[in-house]
Amino acid sequence: MAVGADGTAAEFDGDIGVFRLIYQRAAGGEEALMDADDDVVFVDAVEVFGFDVDGCAADGSPVNAVEGMIDGAGDKELFQPGAGGVAIQSIALRNAMNAVTRNAYADECTTFITQFNRFIENEGFEYRFALPSQRFNRGIGSWAGVAVNPQGEIIAPTVGDAPDAEDLRLRRKLLTWHQGLGLGLLGLELATTAVGQLNYRDKFGTPANTGKWRAPHAALAIATTAAFAVNAGFALAAPAPVKREWKLDRVMVHRIALFTASAGMLTQVGLGFYTSSREGYVNQRQMAKTHLYVGYGTLAAILTGVGVIVF
Repeated sequence: MAVGADGTAAEFDGDIGVFRLIYQRAAGGEEALMDADDDVVFVDAVEVFGFDVDGCAADGSPVNAVEGMIDGAGDKELFQPGAGGVAIQSIALRNAMNAVTRNAYADECTTFITQFNRFIENEGFEYRFALPSQRFNRGIGSWAGVAVNPQGEIIAPTVGDAPDAEDLRLRRKLLTWHQGLGLGLLGLELATTAVGQLNYRDKFGTPANTGKWRAPHAALAIATTAAFAVNAGFALAAPAPVKREWKLDRVMVHRIALFTASAGMLTQVGLGFYTSSREGYVNQRQMAKTHLYVGYGTLAAILTGVGVIVF
């Protein structure tokens, strides 16, 4: 039970906690029910769905089944940043499933916001909730780095600060490659670590010491290091046409994780050569164990970096 705008008792619909919270905020005279913290929650949730255009979808995947359940299956029209503002781009549906599921999530949020606003209106308050646009303050995807207001309109930059359209296109292309190779890198690092564990067990855990895992581990280590270097090159070469505010969001966690993985990768290379050179020395086993532990740490860092962006 609560006091309505006219001073009389008013029932909360369903008496659920979220309506009680809304009433308390409105009754407190707050001028902006949807404040900056609420915007951040929605924007971060939107980015959980990943890049707008996913080039990793393949024929024969479960995407085929999902496509058949969507009205107008075929191509999907997406709003993308263009040279003259917002442009419509037609994308194969299987490559736009991230955007499709993101839109479904936003529609559900809009349904709840409509219910909240109806409750507020019935209570006699003038305040209203409003969700920011899915383009607002994005850290990944086509709208990353594009200055957009909460209504989804591109903010005209000051003279001399306008992002170059060619830079935006190059950035989208390189970061799409970066995402695809990142998934392959995760697989390579997982295989390298697993074979490294087998190699350690074969050499130090059994009397046989057959050496059968030594060459596969070395080959995988070379491939993983090369893939990591190329993928880092894609990220570093991607232009940053608009400066972003430094904050602890998904992109920042991705960067921290990959910087950690870079340190682990360099340490791995050094420890690998040094451990091989200690053949016949009593400390070789300890160095091999350290090499293995650093490998697990590097794998965890890469898994974190890929996971916060893709999943």
